[in-house]
Amino acid sequence: WLFLGNICLLTDLQLMNFVVGHYLGMADVGLFQVGRQIAALPITEIAAPIRAPVYSAFAKIYDNIDALRRIAINGMAVQALIIMPLTFGLVATAPEVTTIFLGSKWNAVIPLLPIIALYHLFDAIGHYTHTVMIALNRQRAYTFTYYISIAIRVPVTIWWLMEDGLRGAMLAMLATAVVNAVLWNFQLRSILNFRWRTAMPALWRAPVAAALMCGVVLLVGEQLRAPPQTVGITVRFLLEVGAGTISYCGLVVLFWLISGGPNESPEAQIIRSARAAVGRVETIVQFARRRLAG
Repeated sequence: WLFLGNICLLTDLQLMNFVVGHYLGMADVGLFQVGRQIAALPITEIAAPIRAPVYSAFAKIYDNIDALRRIAINGMAVQALIIMPLTFGLVATAPEVTTIFLGSKWNAVIPLLPIIALYHLFDAIGHYTHTVMIALNRQRAYTFTYYISIAIRVPVTIWWLMEDGLRGAMLAMLATAVVNAVLWNFQLRSILNFRWRTAMPALWRAPVAAALMCGVVLLVGEQLRAPPQTVGITVRFLLEVGAGTISYCGLVVLFWLISGGPNESPEAQIIRSARAAVGRVETIVQFARRRLAG
């Protein structure tokens, strides 16, 4: 079952190269790959590495469904808290990111970058469930579901590509990623025996805060682009990043307080870690003062 599942994984990873290369040519494959290298960074550098150690935790408690359910939902919340703002930030700052890091010759990537970023976000939401299913020895269900998702994705991608070129292919990948995320998480709900309404209190804060942050960044960017432009593109990008960081952190804390400040939430863990870090810094400063005074 793992072998058959890996065939699906390989097909999924290389689908755009095969389809776009065959119908549109290597130039469009290059555009997609360059956009993917940037847009997928929150997933490839953060979400994917998280899944490896999480598998060990799932494997140790695979016979305790209550504990597994709690850790799985908490893991989703942690992942969302980190990758949501990064993905939505890329969506909002696509023109600046492309121009600064790639140059104006890659301007054709700008309209693709938000679509690719959202595609990878929903793909990661679906792929998070794979770790749970494999840890629970549900490879058969995992493989069957994967083949269903591929059977949907391939024809939809080809059809949409024929209608709207590379942009259509990416919209197809995004649409099927949303469908796949629903399929995978429906399987997870069944396996771990929980209702989404019981999980949503832990999961809603990050996506809502990230969406509102995206609106703030877009508004700031629009104001900074309005004539007469008084700042360069790098300064504009830094101001957008600053506005996004402040708004996202503030909204997450506000929503966490509105939710009653749950002690087991990722936000509470981060606050405890921050307080511990501040406490260690204060201890070092006090020690240094005593040494200097002595």
